[in-house]
Amino acid sequence: VTNDLGTAPQLTVVVAAEPTLTLFTAGADNQTICANTPLTNIEYVLGGGATGATVDGLPNGVTFETNAGVVTIMGTTQGIGTYNYSVLTSGQATSCTPAELTGTIVVNSTPSISASTAAICDGGTLDLSTVVTRDAGVTLEFYSDAAGTAVIASTVSPTTDSTFYVRGTGTNTCQSE
Repeated sequence: VTNDLGTAPQLTVVVAAEPTLTLFTAGADNQTICANTPLTNIEYVLGGGATGATVDGLPNGVTFETNAGVVTIMGTTQGIGTYNYSVLTSGQATSCTPAELTGTIVVNSTPSISASTAAICDGGTLDLSTVVTRDAGVTLEFYSDAAGTAVIASTVSPTTDSTFYVRGTGTNTCQSE
């Protein structure tokens, strides 16, 4: 077969690299965290013919960016639940199938606690847990300092007006202060 010029037509085939997607830090793709807490950044490395990526299924407050061949998922969660997300490469040749990896972010609720003011007579004792309202299953820990470093017993006998601090830990290990 020849063309009008008497030469064989030329056909060029370009072989495109298959896109790749690799989790940078093993285990970071599946996280369980508490609500309103920053997650540990999740990083994927693009390779082959991939030049970008899309990420679907992230919780509110969590975003992603692609920079210098690395897809980074980051942010502070604003919703409670289980979020199955997927990372899909883009920018590869149309004849290539995008690479895809998935992960799960579980966001647990933070327990609700509140404390009220109590009055006791001089020389009296008070069980601090009786003036704290909390969700079922929440365990309490009391402190004499706002930083939460000086743990005290729940029963106190102050000789002057005093302020105490409380931290509640839910059954899912999330804490409120």
